[in-house]
Amino acid sequence: SARSQSPDPAYDYFLDILLHTVREEIADCVEKAYPSLPTSAAQKMLFFTNGAEFSEFCAEREWTVDMSEVVHFAKKEEERLEIPSWQLISQSLSYAKELERIV
Repeated sequence: SARSQSPDPAYDYFLDILLHTVREEIADCVEKAYPSLPTSAAQKMLFFTNGAEFSEFCAEREWTVDMSEVVHFAKKEEERLEIPSWQLISQSLSYAKELERIV
């Protein structure tokens, strides 16, 4: 691991932060890409060598692990971004009319 090869113990703090960030990003992508994964594959993807740490991570993200060693990811509601299309259209037409009057 990168931590065992760090040039100075002072780097360990930053490596821990980097590892946490990478795990969170990978977890976000995995949740969206797969409904479930074998525990061994998820553990490997997220760079866990300790099963207890992996279990804790699963609990934090509300993932469930069944008896057949498969991780099921929590379904999260996707945020929907409302675009005020009619307002944008009317503003654009208004700008076009104003431009026409100027020219």
